[in-house]
Order: sequence, then C-alpha cells, then structure tokens
Amino acid sequence: MDGESVARDMDAIRAALGESKISFIGHSYGTFLGERYARLFPDRLRALAPSA
Repeated sequence: MDGESVARDMDAIRAALGESKISFIGHSYGTFLGERYARLFPDRLRALAPSA
C-alpha cells in the first residue's frame, strides 16, 4: 500500500457517496495523503487543511 493507492481509494469513496468534491483535513500521515489526493484529483477537492 502506498500514498497514491490510498488517494485512489479515497476518490472511490467520494464517488460511492455521490459527492463531486470533498473537503479534507489531514494530521500527520493524513497531510501526506491529502497532498497526494490534491495532486491526483485537484478538480475533486473543495478544500485541503493540513495540520502540523
């Protein structure tokens, strides 16, 4: 499992929920996943809030 695979899984969940965009807050490893998601699917991200 890698960050890109997890980001693709996140997008599959978004689609299954019928949402056109998501807002994401990431903490620690979640910040990395949010960045991966934003790079792969910038048009499907409403907001990204990284946390240190």
